[in-house]
This record gives sequence, structure tokens and C-alpha cells, in this order.
Amino acid sequence: MANNNLPRINNVKALQPYDLEIIWVDGTRSSVDLTALFGRLRIFQPLITDPSLFRKVEVVNSQTALRWNGSNDMEYPASALHNLGRTQEPPQSA
Repeated sequence: MANNNLPRINNVKALQPYDLEIIWVDGTRSSVDLTALFGRLRIFQPLITDPSLFRKVEVVNSQTALRWNGSNDMEYPASALHNLGRTQEPPQSA
């Protein structure tokens, strides 16, 4: 049974250098910079050395993850992307 509380990705667009524009199923949008994440996780090294692979991002697992270059090893969960996007949002002015 699917968990309806999980953030789900409707669409994703790879931007440069390592930014994603994510459109969530609820219609909201996030811009997520993955530069620091890719620098920490060795599994994503091919995306750093070959930026064309970064553009091969796709939505998978019933909209709950992203995958690069068709590799199950290079998946990242939507919930983590959602949290990362929230931490990267500019502060709102009062």
C-alpha cells in the first residue's frame, strides 16, 4: 500500500550546473542544488565527471524517487529532495 504522505514528483528538469527544478504532484515547485550532495556521495561521481549524465534524470518508483542514467545505484528519494529543497529556500521576509 502506498503512503500518501510521501512527497511525489510530477516532473523534473535538470538545470546547470547541478540544479534540479522539481514539480511536485501537489503543483508546488522546488529548485534544488545537488552540488554539495554529489561531492559527498561517491556513487554520484559519474554525474560530476560527465554532466551529460546529470541531464538523464528520470522520475521512478511511483514518483517517489529520481534516478540518473537508468542506474538503480544512482537513485535519490523524493522525501530527501523535498527536505533539501526546503533548507535551500531563501528566507521569507516579514
